[in-house]
Amino acid sequence: MKQRIFEYCLNKNKDESWEILSKKFGYSSKDAIRSAFRREKIKRKIQEIYDEDRKEELEEEGAYAHHQYGESIEYHKDGSITSDKLIEICNAQEKTPEFLLKAHGFDSNKWNLVYARNNLWHGLQKGGVDRTILYQSKITVAPKKQLEWSTELVDRLFESLKIKNLSPIKIKPNFYSPNNKVLVVPIADFHLGLKATQASTGNEYNIEIAELSFNDAIAQIKERVANQRFQEIVFVVGNDFLNFDNLSGTTTAGTAQDNDSFWFEMFDKAIELIISGTLSLLEISKVKIINVVSNHDHQSMYGVMKAIQYYFKDNKDVTVDISQLPRKYYRFNKVLLGFSHDIVIKNALSLMTTESKENWSFCNKYYWFLAHLHRAMQYDNQGSLEIIRWPTISGFSRWSASKGYVQNDQRTQVFIIDGELGILDALNIFV
Repeated sequence: MKQRIFEYCLNKNKDESWEILSKKFGYSSKDAIRSAFRREKIKRKIQEIYDEDRKEELEEEGAYAHHQYGESIEYHKDGSITSDKLIEICNAQEKTPEFLLKAHGFDSNKWNLVYARNNLWHGLQKGGVDRTILYQSKITVAPKKQLEWSTELVDRLFESLKIKNLSPIKIKPNFYSPNNKVLVVPIADFHLGLKATQASTGNEYNIEIAELSFNDAIAQIKERVANQRFQEIVFVVGNDFLNFDNLSGTTTAGTAQDNDSFWFEMFDKAIELIISGTLSLLEISKVKIINVVSNHDHQSMYGVMKAIQYYFKDNKDVTVDISQLPRKYYRFNKVLLGFSHDIVIKNALSLMTTESKENWSFCNKYYWFLAHLHRAMQYDNQGSLEIIRWPTISGFSRWSASKGYVQNDQRTQVFIIDGELGILDALNIFV
């Protein structure tokens, strides 16, 4: 019986008798078409049973082949790994590095394929359509030292942001005033994602403590400047805001770090904190966010700031500076501010007069704000130029402890600046 007729009979309407069907499809009688239908039905049922038995047989053969082959994995001193195992490859499957990495259980976002060799081990027929072949596959992989963006990585990142439901919130700056005063709010050397313990460093720090410290600092700042009016708030982030820069848990240059979270968790949390901090400061006045490029998180903070920029793209009261310049300059009336993670101190004056010479002649007060050493410092003036280094609200790592880059207390310093007179006040915010 033809497939078309069989399917029609199988799904026939109750109103259609076998007599009608025999005439419709050219059978001699109702018994002839009904008998043909029953024979075809039995034939197909037998085939189903055979196919199911054959499938189980093939699966057992495949499992036996895997059992017979001695799979192995080797770990090398340089961090690379060699994996030797049987893998299934369909004829239609492209033998890409990504496929081989996945077949051996390696994440292509974290590992590079260094070497691969495949040998035919055993062939099987699966389902009667595509031919599945078992290959003896041997690969060597090495960990990626830097984050490599991929479609999968971007999709995963923004999918996590959707879950957070970070919908833009409109807040009116209640204490904005064109009164020639600016509030500079730094969160320097925050090292979100750092793991520190009493046993290893003499202090406790992790992503939960970091979040509490950040929120506490912002709340205290708002309380300390309550009812004061400002023309703008300069919210300075970057400066090692993140402790590591990639999926391998290292800095931008590849230095291993003590981390308490995965890159995705740290990345998401950074976006949440900067958005919440900005929204909170926005209740006071307009906000300008400046990202200061640094050595721990050069690439990842660019991604964070792109997300921040997109979040506030329709808010005229928030501007975001995400440029990758190593030093940033901000002119407020007759005051020129320079921001950098670190500079050679003896070059401070020449850097500012060269890189921001178009602003220098219009100003009468000049300041460099630095970070990196995790403690408050004030250097000797270079002419009219003052050089200030910010403390931090973060804990400190084993490296910081070994270098002596520690402070007795966790704090940040917030500056109230007049556009004519320069720094009016420095507020110490302890957490």
